[in-house]
Amino acid sequence: MRSVFLRQFVFAYGSLMDPDSRAKTNPSLAKQDGLPVVVTNVERVWTARTSSGYTAMGVRFRKETECTGVLLEVNKEELADLDKREANYVRVQVHLDNVDQVPFLKEHKDDFYETEQAGALFDAKEEQRTDISVWIYVQKEPIPADLSHPIPQSYVDIIVKGCLTISEDFARSFIDTTKGWNTPDGEGPSFVDDREQPIYLRADKELSAEHAEVVDQLLEEQRPKAFENRIEYDAEDHLEALEEALEDDLAHPRAVKKAAARVMEANEESRC
Repeated sequence: MRSVFLRQFVFAYGSLMDPDSRAKTNPSLAKQDGLPVVVTNVERVWTARTSSGYTAMGVRFRKETECTGVLLEVNKEELADLDKREANYVRVQVHLDNVDQVPFLKEHKDDFYETEQAGALFDAKEEQRTDISVWIYVQKEPIPADLSHPIPQSYVDIIVKGCLTISEDFARSFIDTTKGWNTPDGEGPSFVDDREQPIYLRADKELSAEHAEVVDQLLEEQRPKAFENRIEYDAEDHLEALEEALEDDLAHPRAVKKAAARVMEANEESRC
């Protein structure tokens, strides 16, 4: 007999961890507190290139890895809205056996794990029931970040802000366990400080300025090499890198051209 999912959760591991960011997709998503969990055999990595010329957060399935994030319970409409937002990702089901409480948050059990949602989820896990499903969005094509599609600081700021709604240790875990901060060879820069000229579509300049000191301190503490290699964003350098990518046989011409157009548009907007 075919199982019918009665309750559905989405595992948010990037910008969706921030209530204000997910409210831009559906306001009702900001009304609930995310349930912090850790998912095993999933690793967070900067490999989700966008058509706007930057690299977003992605994940990969790898044994003996862990990814912290928050679970959001969603109805049919909210799930459809998230599917539209994550159009460059594939929604994949996560087995409940791989979902657990975050170890360093267990001492705050009353704050996070005594809720009805937590009880229902972990009861379903223990009883091996199928009336609860957990979904994760996985990028369609994993490509590492580089200067043509860098990691924007304005994007990192949104994610860290979301993590801080849980705890500072939760933010540290995000930075520490996320891979791909540097180019594949580990030498070249792929992380840009775009706070003054954001290239992330859901950037918040005021928020970035407000949280810059805290975020930078956490980055320097957890990812000193990436923080040291971070460079100031320059639109002309970005366009030049995109043009070089266009000449690369491995690049996707239409996607690169679209990204270049978006960068030029953002550059003009910043001058207004």
